[in-house]
Amino acid sequence: MRAPAPPALPCAFHPCPPRAEELEYNEACNADAVKAVLGTFGQPISPFTTPYGMVLRAAEGYDAIVNVIRSTGAGINATDPLAQPSALVCAMAQLGGLIFSIVLCSVALLACCCAPLGGVICLSCVKFVRQRRRVQRQRAAAVDQVLEAASRRGWLRTGTTGASEEDALLATLPGV
Repeated sequence: MRAPAPPALPCAFHPCPPRAEELEYNEACNADAVKAVLGTFGQPISPFTTPYGMVLRAAEGYDAIVNVIRSTGAGINATDPLAQPSALVCAMAQLGGLIFSIVLCSVALLACCCAPLGGVICLSCVKFVRQRRRVQRQRAAAVDQVLEAASRRGWLRTGTTGASEEDALLATLPGV
């Protein structure tokens, strides 16, 4: 019994693309909008500062859309086998900052929407604690009044009370 024959190999392989380590952001990605913003505001700005950060994120979003369009093959040199995949990877990298900003703004808006509910919960907790303290103060004042009345009537000796005296004191209280 013979072993099956291996499948025939294609006569020509596609040429191997250059290694991924050779790809550089400056060469592979279209970042014209970001460069224009940096040229307008000046080069040494921090991308994390408030007004410039959002403008740079918007410019990155525009560049990402341009790179997505480039990844479809429009306006790309056909001789470069990595032009389309690198444009798609650049678009995803540039959209990362924009997606982060959108998620961060959504979380901030959600927190602002939940702030009134958190305020109501905090106020009700404060009211509960204050009411409980007020009730404890009223109870302590009532106990002080009862003990003062009992000592005026002579039911309490100074210092100690016996169990029978406590029972007699409790029996004189209304509603007990």
